[in-house]
Amino acid sequence: MRAKAWALLLGLGLLLLALAGCDDDGIITRTLGGTLTGLPAGQSTVTLLQNGQTVRTAQVSDVNPSFSLPGLTQGTYAVAVQPEGSSVRTLYGPVSLVGDQPNVDFQVFTQATLPAGVVVPNNGTATLAAFGLDQQGDRIAATVTVDALPQQSGNPAVVTDIPVPGPHDVTVTTDGNTVTIPNVPFTANTVTVVLATTNTATVSVSGSVDDLLAVGDTTLTLLRNGVVQQTLTVTGANPNFTFNNVAAGTYIIAVEQAGNPVQTYFGPLTVDAAANLQGITIDTFTAANLPAALAVPANGTATAAAYPVSSQGVVQANDITLDVGDLAPQTGNPAIVPAINPGTYLVTATRNAADISLGNITFDANTVVIFDVVVPVVVD
Repeated sequence: MRAKAWALLLGLGLLLLALAGCDDDGIITRTLGGTLTGLPAGQSTVTLLQNGQTVRTAQVSDVNPSFSLPGLTQGTYAVAVQPEGSSVRTLYGPVSLVGDQPNVDFQVFTQATLPAGVVVPNNGTATLAAFGLDQQGDRIAATVTVDALPQQSGNPAVVTDIPVPGPHDVTVTTDGNTVTIPNVPFTANTVTVVLATTNTATVSVSGSVDDLLAVGDTTLTLLRNGVVQQTLTVTGANPNFTFNNVAAGTYIIAVEQAGNPVQTYFGPLTVDAAANLQGITIDTFTAANLPAALAVPANGTATAAAYPVSSQGVVQANDITLDVGDLAPQTGNPAIVPAINPGTYLVTATRNAADISLGNITFDANTVVIFDVVVPVVVD
């Protein structure tokens, strides 16, 4: 009897610990915070960005330089800091939020502390100065590209005459490591100093792909923010795969096989630099074994379907909503969006009030695209 009581108390304690990191909808949440140096006198605004969109804001000052941003879901973010009335903004990232991160500490730049040779423009454009950060947080030389503008290198790498208004993708490379901060917003007559967290530890991502055609090569593509990071070619109906040298971040794995009109996108997967990500199982389909609700279209359009799955590929209970471009969102398990004209569309899934971005996906004619959506919530 006493053993049963202790087991009950232990279970209750574990449940309370789990719920402590969840919001009212059962979604696991995290906190990101840090302490800033170099702040001028007065107030500064900290803005947390995800894919260029503002997620949270906080106020700091030279007197109170620490910030805390709670209630965040796992994902990849960037932290922007702009002192009040300043034409200089500091952007730190990307930050891969897996667990709580209370020590996102960095220097904030002002017009008085801009790197030598970097000036605030006055011609209606914007300027970017990018540093890489090594594992000790020291600033190092970088190569940077802003959208399709000419690539620049240096310490810092400086890109001038960036058109505004409008967001731009910023890609930074140091020591062979590349990261992209998507949709960075720029405003006229400002300087953005980017501190790019490129030199991080890497791990492997591995698993298996099931139920492919027994013949022909299969291409696996590792995507991050819609940008190809790695590709692999495997063979057979149930091949294993391993992506090596993967930095911390959020990824999608795309599976395509010659002769198979059914494509699979698996993710998002959150990679933690502290440990290899293993045991992924990606279930796929062919035209011959599609579920009854699905069929390969023959009218020049595409069909999309989404399942909520665990990171091991197990389909979870309850429905999911799939949103493809401007088409009407559909809900189900699977959620099916028919009659998609060929092209590239932003795809988002929603479950338990959590929006899960799957990035920009290209749909080909007469194909079925299946999204195995790894849902970052407590399994219900």
